[in-house]
Amino acid sequence: MTNDNEYHIYGPPGTGKTTELVRNIQRASEKRGPDSVLVCSHTKAAATEVASRNISVNPDNVGTLHAICYRKFTKPQVAESHSTEWNALHPGWAIKGVSRTADNLGATADTTTGSGLLQEISSLRNRMVPRENWKMSVTGFARAWEAWKRANGYVDFTDMIEFNIGSSPPDGIEVAFIDEAQDFSALQFELVRQWLPNIDRAIFVGDDDQSIFGFSGADPENLISRDIPS
Repeated sequence: MTNDNEYHIYGPPGTGKTTELVRNIQRASEKRGPDSVLVCSHTKAAATEVASRNISVNPDNVGTLHAICYRKFTKPQVAESHSTEWNALHPGWAIKGVSRTADNLGATADTTTGSGLLQEISSLRNRMVPRENWKMSVTGFARAWEAWKRANGYVDFTDMIEFNIGSSPPDGIEVAFIDEAQDFSALQFELVRQWLPNIDRAIFVGDDDQSIFGFSGADPENLISRDIPS
């Protein structure tokens, strides 16, 4: 499938990707207005770096994709921030903090712990693995986790993306810039690419050789395998 309004900026470290990104953001903002441009990334650090370049974009339109969805979702109660409640109900599956660092690159989640199980099901959901293909070791935890969220009206980090699948992009957005695209998961790409028919263009910025979030479901093939016009 080809999208005529999808563009890519590739480059290894030091080649000026961020400088080129900021230049294009500023040009789009001047042409279309600061409320018409969306700038999202995989990590907060990257979003902060772009924002520090004094871009003329509405601050509500700058952040991680999860943060953009969180605002679009009218700021729901985040399940992971209520881990104390979960741990009291399920001490055998206690969550001690889900690791999201590059130190776990290539590592398999420790599915004997609640934290490891939560990381595993998050990775499965981000890779869009059908539920029937999940291992038995994670499905029991998943059922309990989902029932607890429903009972309390909570959403987890992956829900923020999943629940926005099929929705329109944030109001008024005409151009979207996606930084660190090599670390986006299949689920994140699914969401952003569903917005393409409703915006003028999307610019994905990244380097497949710099992907470091494979443990959480990232796969640079989601970026580089895309057939786009030269």
